[in-house]
Amino acid sequence: MLKSTLYGTLVIIPATFLDAAELELEFWRYPVQLIPIAPKAMAFDLSMIPVAFMLIYQYFISRKSFIIAFLLTAVIYAFNGEPYSTYLGLVQYVKWKYIYSFLYYVILGLIVRWLIWINYQQCCSRHIYQVFHFLAILLFIKSLLAYIFSLTLIHN
Repeated sequence: MLKSTLYGTLVIIPATFLDAAELELEFWRYPVQLIPIAPKAMAFDLSMIPVAFMLIYQYFISRKSFIIAFLLTAVIYAFNGEPYSTYLGLVQYVKWKYIYSFLYYVILGLIVRWLIWINYQQCCSRHIYQVFHFLAILLFIKSLLAYIFSLTLIHN
């Protein structure tokens, strides 16, 4: 469970920053805001992507089963979920193709899994690993609090 939480936290951070950067570079637009007070893609970046990735990380333990499940999820997200979101008018792609999303999901998921594996292999004891996990949770909480604080400033 600790590794799964760490995995989700490490997926949220680049997903949120990359979405903001790509939105700023006008790769896509969000004509509809799902949550009225949040940035437009926050619902996807903080829930759909990390939760699915965490479930795959937790339940598909062997490398082969993880890669197969992960590729299947990336295909479903990139070639089914995103076209459906486009059809519903939730997102408009300007300089983006679905294949880029597929590659993004695969690269992000595999790099984060590799980072956790490297960290776990190099730790001298379980205590060091728990400290690393605790720091990741603190980073996530700090980011969440900063986000909530920024919303209160914008709302007032």
